[in-house]
Amino acid sequence: MQADPLLYVERKITMMPNIDLGFLQLNAYWTMAVIGFMVGIAIILFNNKHHPLYKLPLQDVIFLMLYIIVGVLLGARLMFVFTYIPRIIENPSLFLPVLLSGGLVFYGGLIGGVVMGFVYVKQYGLDPIRYANLFILAVPAGHAFGRVGCFMTGCCYGRPTDAWMGVVFPEGPVHPEATEPLHPTQLYEVAFNILLFVVMLGLFYKYRNRHKPYVFIALYMIGYGTFRFINEFFRGDLIRGIYILSTSQWISLFVVAFGVFLLIAKAERLPLFRKTEPLSKSYRRHLESKAVADQQ
Repeated sequence: MQADPLLYVERKITMMPNIDLGFLQLNAYWTMAVIGFMVGIAIILFNNKHHPLYKLPLQDVIFLMLYIIVGVLLGARLMFVFTYIPRIIENPSLFLPVLLSGGLVFYGGLIGGVVMGFVYVKQYGLDPIRYANLFILAVPAGHAFGRVGCFMTGCCYGRPTDAWMGVVFPEGPVHPEATEPLHPTQLYEVAFNILLFVVMLGLFYKYRNRHKPYVFIALYMIGYGTFRFINEFFRGDLIRGIYILSTSQWISLFVVAFGVFLLIAKAERLPLFRKTEPLSKSYRRHLESKAVADQQ
């Protein structure tokens, strides 16, 4: 989640808010987010070119990435707005500031990306299994860079701690805990995402000639969902969620459960999770015309 101006009495970004190139200053959070997207794109293109089970049409890979990026950005912002609903109900004037200048929530981006990905796959009659297993490897790698941006900005910080890994942010939000050593929960996520990416990439090429449908989606959801549920107990954000669990912990429970479902069930038998006829009528006509032309 990007630093939230509404939680600060003063807008005091922490640690290293900007990357100074001398002639240009770049916002650290968005710079790391863009790098994360670029790394993810590079991983997808590399694996698509070199893995024997894939080599999917480049045009579909590129357009699917564009759909997913739009879904990630929209979903991440809308989920941020969702977390503010109680405060917006109390003060409706907060709606526009939250919508236009609020932060980003990772799980919202993940959900938005999945939805837009399915829209494209179903619209053009592609195989969701192959594209899902190919694209999911980019998520933990790109997410790791995003969390570095969180650390540089000072958002998504942890609770106070006396442990050796505690971090004191040099200039933080006006908050009672700002001058105390805090759990670097952002860096915990960086480390776990890198580990998860390495494990998944190793399995991706170790079993290069056979994959169980949706196995990498399931591994990611179970692995990250479990870690995120635990890591949330160390978070120190002011807005946390419902009852004893944060919003992200509730989502994590569903993420893990769905990952288990994909791992043990034959999800590929369900229409939503298997290749079907294109939903786009114009694209179906295009394929029919192409088939007729090929026969002539």
